[in-house]
Amino acid sequence: LKSEAMKPQVVVANMAFHWTQLCGYSSNMCPTPMDAPIISRWLHYDETWLQRVYDHALKVDAKLLLFKTANFICGTKRTGDWLTGDELYQNFDNATLDACVTRLEPFGKELFASTEDIRKYCTYGQFTDVGSRYLNDKMVEFVKKIQERDRSEEVIRLTVGFFNDHDVENCDTTDDAIHHKRAVVMRLRLLANTIDSYLKCARE
Repeated sequence: LKSEAMKPQVVVANMAFHWTQLCGYSSNMCPTPMDAPIISRWLHYDETWLQRVYDHALKVDAKLLLFKTANFICGTKRTGDWLTGDELYQNFDNATLDACVTRLEPFGKELFASTEDIRKYCTYGQFTDVGSRYLNDKMVEFVKKIQERDRSEEVIRLTVGFFNDHDVENCDTTDDAIHHKRAVVMRLRLLANTIDSYLKCARE
């Protein structure tokens, strides 16, 4: 409601890590019965996030929608269980993935999620850079699909693109493995240039 009242011309949106997991190595990053629906949201990321944001941007009559990539996660900056879990999940350790499936599979029936769905979530919904890149790829696929549809129909309802700051982040730009405060100025400059470029293309 607030965004509708603001009538934004540009919408920049991001959602990723709150729907991921590091089960077995972080109690805060493993779904419980209360928040188990995040598994379904992750499994249907296109519908539960990307499409909903796109529909909202249309509703507020925005000129440009940018999906911001999930941040780069520097696993080597993690410590303790976080570091151990990051290494095992990124290496697709079978024992770690099996333990995750065993832990989350009881939620499957209520979520209408199969064992294969739960395993997919455990494998690629991991709170590591593997998980970050997986969702970024989903985002890129969605944007390309929208762009191709608009070109084929020769109707641009809304200019849609992505703001890729993941690829300008690295282990030197973060202190906690996730937040890249040292690269804030560079990322803001990149965002400004990205918005300007998309808007110019839309006018041409």
